[in-house]
Amino acid sequence: MFDLADELGIVYDTPTTGADIVHARGRYATNKDEFADLYPGLVYDAAKPDVEGQLLDELVNAPERAKVDQHPNFVAYATATVGTAGVEFLHDMSRFRGDYELPIDARSYIEFLEEDLTIGPETSYPKGGLSVFPKRLAEEAQGAGARIFLGEPVAAIAQHGGGYALQTSERNVEAEYVVITATRNRPASGVVTA
Repeated sequence: MFDLADELGIVYDTPTTGADIVHARGRYATNKDEFADLYPGLVYDAAKPDVEGQLLDELVNAPERAKVDQHPNFVAYATATVGTAGVEFLHDMSRFRGDYELPIDARSYIEFLEEDLTIGPETSYPKGGLSVFPKRLAEEAQGAGARIFLGEPVAAIAQHGGGYALQTSERNVEAEYVVITATRNRPASGVVTA
């Protein structure tokens, strides 16, 4: 992700941080390990620090990862890997709780997590937020001659001459290349070339 940020000229901020005060299950603490006893069935090595890190490492390195595509989403994979108590602990300790609530693609999230864990503990954020990535990608594509039509469902794609003819809800478009993307639940993805 940092390579893409560099390529797109996206600048990261690294804010100075103090101690995080976490509130979970009626307790406040600055050390996340102090919450482990509130999660019955949580599996971790009490002789080692950083319960959260142990669980995240397990998500990335567990044998279950070989079956990651068999899980409908990240939460299902995480539950199979670190158990319900592990998922609840990670949810409550995370600043990004939506990661443990939304139906995120398991493989994509584990690949992201693996990279995130190799970067280290320093937190950094792209100036302008994460939405700066698709905005800059769109700017780069448009600068190279691409046309982007948002909010126009494509009704038909047909080969036409050396390229393609597309019919959207708003217009007819001719293009040499068409990029098709979809979600996991709609797995038609790729680049169509003439």
